[in-house]
Amino acid sequence: MKDKRLLILLGVLVILVILVIVSGRKPKPKTEPLFAGLQTDQVAKIEINKDDKNTVLRKLAGEWLVATADDYPADSEAVDKLLEKTSEFKKNLLESKNPKYHEKYGVDSSGIEVKLMDANEATLAHFYVGRSSSDFMSSYVRQVDKDSVYRIPESVTSTFDKGTRGWRDRTIFKFNDYEISKLSVSSESGEYVLEADRSSEDVKWSIISPEPSPAKKDVVERMANSFSTLQTDEFPESQDLDPGVTGLDEPTAKVEATLTDGTMRILLIGKKMEEGSQYYVQRSDKDTVFLLNQWRVNQLLKKMEDIKEEVKAEEPGEQSDEE
Repeated sequence: MKDKRLLILLGVLVILVILVIVSGRKPKPKTEPLFAGLQTDQVAKIEINKDDKNTVLRKLAGEWLVATADDYPADSEAVDKLLEKTSEFKKNLLESKNPKYHEKYGVDSSGIEVKLMDANEATLAHFYVGRSSSDFMSSYVRQVDKDSVYRIPESVTSTFDKGTRGWRDRTIFKFNDYEISKLSVSSESGEYVLEADRSSEDVKWSIISPEPSPAKKDVVERMANSFSTLQTDEFPESQDLDPGVTGLDEPTAKVEATLTDGTMRILLIGKKMEEGSQYYVQRSDKDTVFLLNQWRVNQLLKKMEDIKEEVKAEEPGEQSDEE
């Protein structure tokens, strides 16, 4: 009888524990998207306004261009990230419904205004990205025609605010450094030509001009990699530049890469800017002028003594293998 009562009490206790656990669970917040039905592949135009500065991106033949920069190619990864983050915005973290707090959260004209449109310029999404939270772990967003402010649990300001020049593709060169067969460098320090021997998996680099000599493989490979993946550090404020100012009419240095298919990639290096530590540079086959930091230029313009492999002299009395 006692055993039966004990089992009943245990059963009641288990039920009570289950009820406590279930009642203590908070309902999962709604995860309704902020822009229901938004299909990012339908976006063909993006307008971004911040501090009276306007940037327009447009999609042409599958490629994103910066329309406000004479249709310069856009940074496709940055555009894709903007679209991805927009599609991920949710309504589950409501911060405020009161319009008087829009300024506090930066989701008014002081924020980043973003408009996504389709090929017919019909609006697909129109919103403000406001301030980051005090711990910089969240951001605030608001649809332009709504009062509700939502908190996004990550800082997304840099995803949407890149200034008027930051949306451009920063690529100068992009190819496989293994394709380089020769690398020529000319600067105020002198000229030399490097050649790669790819007859085996263990690639060997050597100086073939002005005097034949083995080259330091690790140093040359870093140069080749830097050149083949070269990106600009900044764009000049304007491309309407006097060649006399940039020095690109008479470059102070030049780097040439001859590829295995016979084509060439040539970088012209002009003058250093009057203010700062950046140099004007340009591809020989393009009109665009880029700015490279001095350390990056130094990375490409290695001096002869930096790349020449010292050949160990034979000790007195040593005999060669032929003797």
